[in-house]
Amino acid sequence: MEKLTKKQLLLLASLIFGMFFGAGNLIFPAHLGQLAGEHWLSAGIGFLISATLIPLSALIALSQTRSQGIFDIAKPVAGWYGILFLILCHLALGPMFATPRTAALGYQFSFESLVPKRYDQLGLFLFSAAFFGLAYYFSTRETNLLKIIGKLLNPAFLIILFAIFAIAFIHPFGTLQHIPADQAYGHGSTIKGFLEGYNTMDALAALAFGVTIIRTIRLLGIKKEKAIASQTIKAGSLSMLLTAGIYLGIIALGAMSLAKFPLSDNGGIALTQIIRYYFGQPGMIVMGGLTILAVFTTAMGLIASFAQDFSAHFSILSYKGWLRLTTLLSFLTANFGLDAIIAWTMPFLMLLYPLAMALIIPGLFAPLFKHDRVIYRLSTAFAALPAIFDAIGALPIQTTLTKNLTAGYHQIIPFATQGLGWMIPTTIGLGLAIVLHLFRKHSALETVAE
Repeated sequence: MEKLTKKQLLLLASLIFGMFFGAGNLIFPAHLGQLAGEHWLSAGIGFLISATLIPLSALIALSQTRSQGIFDIAKPVAGWYGILFLILCHLALGPMFATPRTAALGYQFSFESLVPKRYDQLGLFLFSAAFFGLAYYFSTRETNLLKIIGKLLNPAFLIILFAIFAIAFIHPFGTLQHIPADQAYGHGSTIKGFLEGYNTMDALAALAFGVTIIRTIRLLGIKKEKAIASQTIKAGSLSMLLTAGIYLGIIALGAMSLAKFPLSDNGGIALTQIIRYYFGQPGMIVMGGLTILAVFTTAMGLIASFAQDFSAHFSILSYKGWLRLTTLLSFLTANFGLDAIIAWTMPFLMLLYPLAMALIIPGLFAPLFKHDRVIYRLSTAFAALPAIFDAIGALPIQTTLTKNLTAGYHQIIPFATQGLGWMIPTTIGLGLAIVLHLFRKHSALETVAE
């Protein structure tokens, strides 16, 4: 059987980690740790489920279904749905939210403090222009991704991060017991941690990055579909194991920091305070370097996967043509500012995550039901309505109509108030689909016997 060498496997795992782990993956767990306080571990478990286990499940589902990317895993619902889901996911991960967020975060935690407030917009414009210009340049050749992210940028990022961990845990702020938690985390901290993991967008990113990971494995000489699936699972597991360890470390740091600092408005402030405490003012250079490395590798992965998927399904433009378009649009969106980007991200996530789960869960067990389309169709149909209501409820602008709609939805559907209204309907849809599949299978066997 074809397989990667140990060195190649580690490089691929490094590439996957580098594409997934952006600045949001630094700041969200830091803020979660502060909010959760003494409940940091239970909140952290919830965060790990949505931010590492589900993305890994998505990679496994892609492998189990032999899918090349988003379109292939959604296609069993219907061809038009596969195209629609591909477009929506890549818009959210691409020029609308995730990719612009990389530049906005990179600027906020590196150069923003050095630029006078009146020139803030100009500073963001110049930074994002240089940022996306370099991301485009290094992504024009697909072979560059493994070399630049896997061999260079990601190892540099990990060295800086582990140096911070080493110093922080040798000289901790305090213990992890009896730390006051935010009132909202006094009960149900695991669910709140789970929902906080949505913000990383990694479950969607896993579906989008599938095309990049599979193409990279092919470039390394693996051609057989079964071998590609096996190597994807191995490298993905290594990457997510590393990610989970880092998340728990950052969450613990965030919780311990409450011994020295008050609850911050966001994880970026919390992380900045932690690094400044241990490294002084020079630590801001460390923070800037850490953030830029994190966001740059993710930006490269996002624009490359966008261009790879769109060039495969919409031949009106080549890979480089789509790469130019998503890079330009991401640059324009980044200049609306981080607050505006984040405000409109959550509604899209609340819509797309349930739809993604309705594909990922059946995909994990696809060989057991012979890839029967009815499984995907019913699970997606039952997930769609709660997803739409969750998206409406997360809109930053609410009207009387939207409030009334979501109020009724919250009263009727279990867990809807926690943002998990999709779970029960999707489970019911999946159960009905399995029953229907087994019934049709049994009927077919009886027909053959007669």
